[in-house]
Amino acid sequence: MMPKLFAAQRGRMLVGLLGLGVGAGLFSLAIGWLIGQLAGGFSLWLALWVLVLVAGFFVAKFLERVLAEKLGQNYVAELRRGLVTHALLSERGPSTGITIARSTNDLSSIRNWIVFGMVPLMAGLPLVVVSGVGLFALHPLLAASLGLTLALEAVFLFGLAGGTFSSAKTLRRHRGNLAARIADTVAARTAISAGICGGQRADLDGDLRREPGRMG
Repeated sequence: MMPKLFAAQRGRMLVGLLGLGVGAGLFSLAIGWLIGQLAGGFSLWLALWVLVLVAGFFVAKFLERVLAEKLGQNYVAELRRGLVTHALLSERGPSTGITIARSTNDLSSIRNWIVFGMVPLMAGLPLVVVSGVGLFALHPLLAASLGLTLALEAVFLFGLAGGTFSSAKTLRRHRGNLAARIADTVAARTAISAGICGGQRADLDGDLRREPGRMG
């Protein structure tokens, strides 16, 4: 069973990401308004404020990236503990290879989904909404162009989602089978080594028994 994404500590991180998204949207609106003011007449103070707001926007995006990484690592750590506990305590748990594959490749995919998929949605949605409201205040056609661009992108991504999901499932299954075979082979190294050594010793004993006959 997958752990809840909106747990206590992760919930606070998600709220922080939402706040950063709103802050980035407000920064972008203020930057656009000040640039419009500068277009009417240059002012050193307005230019300095633009630079300050641009720096604040990039700081907000940097903090968003750091918080997203912490969120992904926290979620994956809880998943990994659950997988290892299930493998150790369950009577009919998965093989060692399957456990290794799930604890490495699969969890890395989940972390990437959170960092590069879930977090941009959480932090980007407020940015898009605030920017859309600001563009609508400037001119409705600007907001309409933003909405049309997002709609086209959603249609394009929806068309790619089916094939990507199918390929990911196939790749995950092949990785699990390969990891299981490698783990089973490594686990059997003692028996394989004993068999090889035993076979070599048997050949050596046979040669020693035949040697007196050759000498005679």
